[in-house]
Amino acid sequence: MRQERDPARVVLPDGSIFPNPGAIDFADAQVNKDTGTISLRAVMPNGEPKLLPGMFVRVEVTIGERPDTILVPQKAVVKVPTGYVAWVVRPDGTAERRDLVVGEWYGDEWIVEKGLAAGEAVVVAGIQNLQPGIAVRAAPASAAPPATGAAPASQG
Repeated sequence: MRQERDPARVVLPDGSIFPNPGAIDFADAQVNKDTGTISLRAVMPNGEPKLLPGMFVRVEVTIGERPDTILVPQKAVVKVPTGYVAWVVRPDGTAERRDLVVGEWYGDEWIVEKGLAAGEAVVVAGIQNLQPGIAVRAAPASAAPPATGAAPASQG
């Protein structure tokens, strides 16, 4: 039996976060192949009953942190027969295709295990027209990819 419980937070159907944090008490070993979900039980205080029996909620569980993680928008990563690739803007303003090893998704971004360095700019639009060495114009994004940080590895 586990002595330490994984912390959990509940996202209510309206998208708001349930105010009381909790801990995972039970997690099913089987993943539902149709929905990609698992059944689990989290224990937390429910003073003013916001959580009702049978209510469907999303539970976010942080199972670790990965410092200095490189994240890139999912739209910058292309699945090809040999794996995954992204296009990098080289210092001379030209495009370079990079093979990537990607890990899990974090929000709407990929965790990049191998193939990019922190601070490299990736192409997120017009990817279908790129060729190696073609000139590209870099433009700032709302979240400048690739970013580095501590990305929690989570189940949700």
